[in-house]
Amino acid sequence: MDENREKRALAAAHFLRLPSLAERVLGRQLSIRPDPRAIGEMQDGIEGLRPAYEQDLCDDLERMMDLIVPACESYGPPRDRLHAIAHDARGMAGTFGFALLGRVAHSLCDYLELGKHRARLDSALVSLHVTAMQNALAGRTRSSTFEDAIVRQLEMLVTRALARAKERKWR
Repeated sequence: MDENREKRALAAAHFLRLPSLAERVLGRQLSIRPDPRAIGEMQDGIEGLRPAYEQDLCDDLERMMDLIVPACESYGPPRDRLHAIAHDARGMAGTFGFALLGRVAHSLCDYLELGKHRARLDSALVSLHVTAMQNALAGRTRSSTFEDAIVRQLEMLVTRALARAKERKWR
């Protein structure tokens, strides 16, 4: 009985849709499709930035290697910097065609965020992530199947670490 009442109430409901500013200015029959030439120009622009991005990322990954030990020993500026670099890589890597590197950076960010609640982190796990990111940038991976297996293993290790931390927190 209640189910029928809910169905009738939903059928009688009116949803209010507020027009966007563009619709208010240009009218309701607004049909926007991106100009393929503009998209091509944007992609060319991004491709032109790729060499500089790769060099900056390479430098950042070297900095990350230097930060691993101090970042894993205690919470503080080195860990914050390591997280900031991983976060930037996570956000930008896909734009420049490094989807695998972005996935690894995402996994590393998840682990480092766990570190906000822990004094020490596993430096070997962090090192594995940074090395995987370096290999992805240098194109030293064997195949997409191999790449996916590596990332799944790293993600699984982080998931286990997160579960252990949650388990300890609730004891």
